[in-house]
Amino acid sequence: MAQVLPSNPSLVAVLLVVSTRAGPRLVFHYPPDPRDDLPPRHSTGKGAAGGSDSDDSSDLEDLSSSDEASFTSPSFGRLPKSSKRPSRKAGDDDDDSSSADSADSAGRPKAKGPAFDTLFGFPTAALESILSPSRYFNKKKFELMLEPLVYVSYPVYVREDGQWRKKSVRRRKGKRDVRSTDEDEPEISGVGTEAEGATPSPEGLAGLDADTSADEADGKHGKDDDTQAMSMFNVLFVLNPPELEYNLRVNQMYEHVAKKLAKAFKYEQARSNWVWKESERILNLKEKGREEGTPMTSLWPAIVRKSGLAKALVDVFLAIASSKIAHVFISDQRFDVSLQIPQVTSISAMPSAIEPQMPGVWLTTADVHEDDEGAEESSTRLAKHFSLLLLDDVDNILKDIEREPSPLPLASSLAKFVKLVKPTMSFREMSAAHGISLADIQVLSSHLIYWRRARAIPPLHQRDVYVVSPNADMRSLAAATEAYATRFPTLPSLPKMLAVLSGQPRPYRTFIPSKPHRPAYLEILAWLMKAGWVTQLRTFAWVRIPRSVKEAVAREAPRSPRPSGATSPTGRRADTEILLQPHKATARTAAELAYIARALLADMPELQEAWPRLLKYFTGKQPLEKIAGREGWKPKEVWRLLGALETRGVLLVTRHW
Repeated sequence: MAQVLPSNPSLVAVLLVVSTRAGPRLVFHYPPDPRDDLPPRHSTGKGAAGGSDSDDSSDLEDLSSSDEASFTSPSFGRLPKSSKRPSRKAGDDDDDSSSADSADSAGRPKAKGPAFDTLFGFPTAALESILSPSRYFNKKKFELMLEPLVYVSYPVYVREDGQWRKKSVRRRKGKRDVRSTDEDEPEISGVGTEAEGATPSPEGLAGLDADTSADEADGKHGKDDDTQAMSMFNVLFVLNPPELEYNLRVNQMYEHVAKKLAKAFKYEQARSNWVWKESERILNLKEKGREEGTPMTSLWPAIVRKSGLAKALVDVFLAIASSKIAHVFISDQRFDVSLQIPQVTSISAMPSAIEPQMPGVWLTTADVHEDDEGAEESSTRLAKHFSLLLLDDVDNILKDIEREPSPLPLASSLAKFVKLVKPTMSFREMSAAHGISLADIQVLSSHLIYWRRARAIPPLHQRDVYVVSPNADMRSLAAATEAYATRFPTLPSLPKMLAVLSGQPRPYRTFIPSKPHRPAYLEILAWLMKAGWVTQLRTFAWVRIPRSVKEAVAREAPRSPRPSGATSPTGRRADTEILLQPHKATARTAAELAYIARALLADMPELQEAWPRLLKYFTGKQPLEKIAGREGWKPKEVWRLLGALETRGVLLVTRHW
C-alpha cells in the first residue's frame, strides 16, 4: 500500500514562457522576486528533462463531463488576498533594482540592473532558452531540474498548419460541417468535470457556442494575423520538493494543475488569441517599466491589475501554494476553471513513528466508491449507501451561494439540497424521501465534496459503535472544547463525551439518556465526526468451517474422489478452515457451505433462507453494518441472524475502523 502523505505543494513560483518569431520570451513570473530562503544550488548543477507519451485525450477532457455538476464559486475556495512568504535572510537587499558585481555565498551570480533581468540567480535570457522545449515536448510532460528546483509543465505548440486546434469534418443534417477542434475533443457544455479535475462553471461554459468558437479559431486567426507571432506557450511550475517526496509532488502538480491549466489556456488561445494578446500586454508593460525605472514592487501589481492572464497565474500560485482550491477566470470571465491538488481526507491505518503524522484526519477503511453490485460507474460515483456530512454550517454554505455575483444554473438546486442533507440518511434513502433522482444527489454531493464543504461517510446510526479515534488531534482539545460548549451549551461537555466513548465499545444509543435526546446526541456525533474526534468501529467476518462439518461432507462424498482431509499450508491437518471468498467457493467448499445451511441452520428457517445472501459479506472486507441497508432488512433482525451464526461457530468476527 502506498504511503499516505500530508499536503505539501512545495510550490516556489509560476512562470509563463512563450516562443515567438524573435525568440523565446519570459513573459511573467510570480512571485516577482522568488529568491527567499532557497537552499544553495550546487555549483555544477544537474539538469534532466523528460517527456511522456502524448495524450490522446482532448484539451478539454478534464474541463467537461456529463457525469458531474459544475457549481463553481469564488466562495468555495476563495483565494487569499496575500500569501505568506518566508522572511528574507539577514543581509538581503530590499531594493529590487540593486546591482552587485560579486557572487553570493551560494555561488550564484547576483543581478546586474533591474531585478527582472535575473531569476533564481540566472540571467533571464538563459532561462528563456532552456525553458522553451522543442516541439517534441508538445502536449507532453516537461520536467527540468536545476538544483535545488524542478520545473514542470505541459508545453503547447501551434499546429503545423498554423492553427491551435485540429480541423475535423463532421456531417450534420446531410451537410459537411468543417470545425476546428482537437481529435476526440468533447463538446463544451455547462456540465463540469469529476470532482478530481478542473471544473469550469456552467455560467461560463453553458453560453459557449461550439460552432462560433470553431469559426473564430478557424477563420479569425489565420496565418496572416499576429496569432502566428507566438508558436508555443509554456506555463511552468517551479517546485522545491523534499527529496523523498520528489516524484509524488512533481506528478501531483503536473496532473492536477499544470496540464489542466495549459489545456484551458490552449482552448482560449484557439478561440480568441487570448494568451498571445495578454502576453504582448504584459511584455509592453514590463518594457515601459524598465524604461521608466519602475521598481518591481510597483510594476508587478500594476501588471496583475491590467492583465487577466497575469491575475490568473497569481491566483493559481496563491491558492495552490496554500493547499487551497484555485478558482480562476479565463478571458474576461468568459469561463472559469477550478484546480486543486487533492488532499488526504482519510487514512486506513495509523502512521508509524517515523512517518509524517496527520492528526485529525478521519481514520477509516470505508471506501466511498465501493459498490457490491458491480456497476461500471462505481469507481467514480459515490456509493448510494453512503451519506453526506457537511463540514460547515448550513447557513454559511447558503450565504456563499447567495453571494454569487451572477445567477448560477445549479445555485437553486444546490441550496435546496444543502437544506435536505442529513448524515443519518443514505443517498438512496434521501432520493426516496424527497423525490430527487439518485444521480442528481450523487452529482451535487460530489460537488460539495470537491469544494471541501462535505465528506461522504457511512450513515450515522444510533445502533452503530463509535470510539475516540486514535488519530484525534488532542493538541486542539482546548479550542475544540470552547467551540463545542458554544454549540451544545446544555449537553455533556466535550471531555466527558470523549471519556465515555473511550471506554468499552458499545452501541451509541446506550449513551443517549432518553428518546427526546436522540436528535441532539446524533448532532453531537456528527460534530465529533466532522473534526475527526471519533470514528466508527465496524464489524467484519469470515466463514468458519469447523472440522466436524468437513468430516461430515467427506463421509457423504463418493469414496473415490473423497479428499483425505483439510490441510493447512504447512501440511498438517486443520481443525477448521477460514474462507476468504465464500461467494467464490470451489465444489468441495460449496458442499460444506450447503451442509452448514442444511444441518446447522435447520432450526432457523429464516436464517437458512438468508444464508446464501449473507455469504458475499463474509470476506473480512465488507462491514456487516451495511447489510441492513443493502438488503432492505431491519438492522435488529440482521444482528439477530449474525449472532446466531456466531453462536453456531460458523462465523469468525472482528472489529476495526
